[in-house]
Amino acid sequence: MSSYIAESNKTIKTKFRESFLFGDIFVYATHPLPDYINLPNLLQKIENRVPEYIGKLIDSILIGDFPQLDRDPPILAFYENGSLFVSHEPPDERSMFKAIIHEMAHALEEVRGLDIYSDGKLENEFLRKRVSLKNKLQDYDIKTDLGVKAFMNCDYSPDFDRFLYDIGYEKLSQLMTGMFVNPYSATSLSEYFASGFEECMAGDAKYLKTTSPILYEKVTLFVRQN
Repeated sequence: MSSYIAESNKTIKTKFRESFLFGDIFVYATHPLPDYINLPNLLQKIENRVPEYIGKLIDSILIGDFPQLDRDPPILAFYENGSLFVSHEPPDERSMFKAIIHEMAHALEEVRGLDIYSDGKLENEFLRKRVSLKNKLQDYDIKTDLGVKAFMNCDYSPDFDRFLYDIGYEKLSQLMTGMFVNPYSATSLSEYFASGFEECMAGDAKYLKTTSPILYEKVTLFVRQN
């Protein structure tokens, strides 16, 4: 009996180490997931929320310990060369769920970037918020060595990312209420889009619509195409 139980446990672990999303997107955990992560349930939630054609823009999801995740500020996932890499030690299942959806937005951005950015509307909305953020920080006497040029740069900047992280995401969340959906969305135009997609798919779509109407319009355009 004990050998049967041991073999059954081995079968279960093997079974859940390899999974598939939307039928053919390979999902593989290189490291064991904690007990509070139910991978089959997580994948089902993603299928229920994300349009299949967007999900299938990625080739595979790899879950494990990757050196790119070991950074400060911390991240739970990243997208690279068609694959999505996710930490095997997320704080909870919802964080892992949101991180995967966020990175799917970057896959969508890679394929449909012209549709997202070519008219300049999203960039204008983002920059208006950056200017508002700079003014808000000045109102609260939060000093910065970054000039106006840094706030008008839409590309990702490690210095700007570090600046926001050093202020503290909790404090920024309060300062950014009604401006950005979360502090990380202020780091670059690309993260602004991905954070909006994440909020619409896994958060409060009504809040996104109120806070960032152009971003909401861009995201729902792709959702409606489903």
